[in-house]
Amino acid sequence: MLNLLRFWRQHWKRILFRAHKDKRSLTALLFLLGIIAYFAYYGFFFFKNPLAVVMLCLGSIVAWRIRKSHENDDKALFRLSDHKPIPVEPSDAAVESLTSETLRLWLLLWRASSELFLSEKVLPEGVEVTTRRAVLDKIDELNLRSKLNSEENQLHLMPDGAWSKETTLNIIFRAAELEALQYACGILTALSPIEDFDRIARIDIERIRFNRAGTEWLPKATFEIRYESEMTAAFYLRCLAEKVRRGMAERPADNEELEILQEASAKQGNQDTDMLIGTKIISEVESDKLNIAAGQSYLRFRALRHALSLLERGSEPYVDSNPARLVEQR
Repeated sequence: MLNLLRFWRQHWKRILFRAHKDKRSLTALLFLLGIIAYFAYYGFFFFKNPLAVVMLCLGSIVAWRIRKSHENDDKALFRLSDHKPIPVEPSDAAVESLTSETLRLWLLLWRASSELFLSEKVLPEGVEVTTRRAVLDKIDELNLRSKLNSEENQLHLMPDGAWSKETTLNIIFRAAELEALQYACGILTALSPIEDFDRIARIDIERIRFNRAGTEWLPKATFEIRYESEMTAAFYLRCLAEKVRRGMAERPADNEELEILQEASAKQGNQDTDMLIGTKIISEVESDKLNIAAGQSYLRFRALRHALSLLERGSEPYVDSNPARLVEQR
């Protein structure tokens, strides 16, 4: 039930607006309405008809069995996959490296969000902006000063409001990368719905404000990170295939990559099976949103594969930047 409510909260808009033409949304809507009607009916007769108690118990048992069945299916999927998990825990050095990268990007996005605000607003006279000082203090508090590269150090030392608009937007666009790294570190329990890349999520600053040196997170299991990276790769390839179809991207010269993109386009235009961006299938979405979705999904994919390589190899990895090759290996 909790999973159903969470699913509804994340997808309610596309379920409501697509139910008339999408079987997936119609099924979800009817299922929720059926559950509400079921409990309303038997709740009303709860004290009048003893059978209601039996039906509620049976319904709960059936729901529990369905959920367990889905869990078993997921386990079977991983057992049948070609991947053989590495039977060792990630090294302390790998976890420390991943955590350091996550915190450094988090701090950059904190500063970038302030720079974006300053570029769009006119502050009253006498108002002092202290974001630069707060971020520098947090860098020292987290013992990250020696780990900053020259570009990061230069950006953090610049006065408030001195970043260029291009630099600010480039950093803000890395929100999807930060979310993926937070997920890999165990800071986030789940990633945002992959089809919501038409909206860059608001950056959570408050959590890092209260973060202290020595705080430890439990990294996600590598098979969970791998699953999310493969889902992201499939979504990105569908976006890329649509961009190629519209002439917004070049057709790959490699025949194998071209074949993979053609496979990604197999469900093109089908309201029931094509992937979604917001409430529209990818075939119908506006080009600007398609560009954002492709860019954000690519950043998420790169960050997840980078985190996976770190946790499995324990050293600075080489990350293949081509999601099509990930699909080839599956």
